[in-house]
Amino acid sequence: MSKFNMKSRFRNHFVVGASLLVLLTPNTALTQDGIRLLHQMQQALGGADRLAAIRDYDWRVTAKTWDQAGHPSGEVHRRIRLIRPNDFRMDQQGPYGTVVMYFNGSSGWEITPDGSADLQGSELEFAKREVFGFYLNLWSADRNPGYEIISPSTNVIRITYKPDQLHLGDILVDQKSGLPARTTGTSNYTEVKDWHTVKGVRLPHRILNFHSGGGELKS
Repeated sequence: MSKFNMKSRFRNHFVVGASLLVLLTPNTALTQDGIRLLHQMQQALGGADRLAAIRDYDWRVTAKTWDQAGHPSGEVHRRIRLIRPNDFRMDQQGPYGTVVMYFNGSSGWEITPDGSADLQGSELEFAKREVFGFYLNLWSADRNPGYEIISPSTNVIRITYKPDQLHLGDILVDQKSGLPARTTGTSNYTEVKDWHTVKGVRLPHRILNFHSGGGELKS
């Protein structure tokens, strides 16, 4: 259960080499810090190998929702089925109807109260963010060459899906536990309030999810 309330000839060569060093070193450091933080987080979650071993995942969510004025707007039931890396189906029932979405990593379809259609445009981008940004995929991002991992600030991991330059989220890693404490994307902010351990892997049990937020995370 979860509540939803991430820069002479010898002398000339030397100058060019020095300029390259100035340009490349910061980016390398950001990447090294990001991967170090990710490995720390993986260890706290149960270990990189255990996380990568999860292939078929069925996640069911019951969410209480509120509008921007703070008024209850109904309950949402969501079921997400993932066969890694990218076979993804989401079934959602809520106060505004039922939505079904399928995505295979490159294309897909959706059924909404307005009818059915192939994913394209903003809907296709939404599906990519849902799948490539799904937390199990982010937690094993170092095993997928399509992901860029850096640390833009202290204790923060930033993950980008390079083929589409999709910013998937900034993850704030808790200094004490090593667990992902908060995640922010382009339009949402998520905080894990409770964890459950299943076969040695820690998984989110209760989540607060605020939409229409975003921005950068800082510790």
